[in-house]
Amino acid sequence: MPRGRTDDLVHVKTERIVRARSTTTSRPTSSPLQPMSCQPIRYGWPHRPTWPGSRVPLVSTPNPTCAVSYLRWCADRGLDPLAARRADLEQYIRWMQETCRFKPSTISRRFSVTAGFYRTCVIDGVLEHSPAEHVRRPNVPAESPTLGFTHLQFEALLTAARESANDYDFALVAMLGLLGLRIFETTGADIGDLGEEHGHRVLRVCGKGTKVVLVPLPPAVGRAIDRAVADRASGPILLNTRGTRMDRHAATRRLRHLAQHAGVRITRPHPHMLRHILSA
Repeated sequence: MPRGRTDDLVHVKTERIVRARSTTTSRPTSSPLQPMSCQPIRYGWPHRPTWPGSRVPLVSTPNPTCAVSYLRWCADRGLDPLAARRADLEQYIRWMQETCRFKPSTISRRFSVTAGFYRTCVIDGVLEHSPAEHVRRPNVPAESPTLGFTHLQFEALLTAARESANDYDFALVAMLGLLGLRIFETTGADIGDLGEEHGHRVLRVCGKGTKVVLVPLPPAVGRAIDRAVADRASGPILLNTRGTRMDRHAATRRLRHLAQHAGVRITRPHPHMLRHILSA
């Protein structure tokens, strides 16, 4: 991940961290961060990891899973994150490799958040140097190992979705396979995002990094979306069985149901496989 991208994702409240650490010195505990069995990491508003006994957030990221994983790893070993050394971070990487069995891309993504945390601490003067500066990371292959559907399998899946009694299956498969959208872009699309530009129907999509693009709609995708929207004037395009916005878990279940109904024999199909059809 580029340095600028990591800096944008990680915003550390350094002054509050220093203030929180100073307040914990008056407590009887010997360290502000204790093992999880004794003093678990608390979550303050809005669901951000905080110092034990405090509501002061440590890290604020769009996806706090990476930061929480490292903080829990430090807490289980009684290690203060601001006192960690390069050897500790290399041990954290080996723990993700050997214990968690994470893929190299997952390790690289999670550690990039940790490296951004320490880089921001150096910029704000909390630390003199970053312990993650020269940590060796696993090599991430340039080519994606994910295998997608073949064209015949996608045709069978698209036919099953068109003939499905669920009106949202056709739109789900069409938006994923024919537009190449990501799953969060597909489930996050609203009826208000539909429009017209230079005589063509378009869909306003908010992608990674809150980047907004206008995606032209082919006639087949337009018919699938119209079938899903029906006579509704607002709200999400895709709904689940309860009438609320479809999430990625519900979309994965619908996709696997359609693959089974279409006779597509593939191990654990997921929505991202449809995105690979455009690059095949």
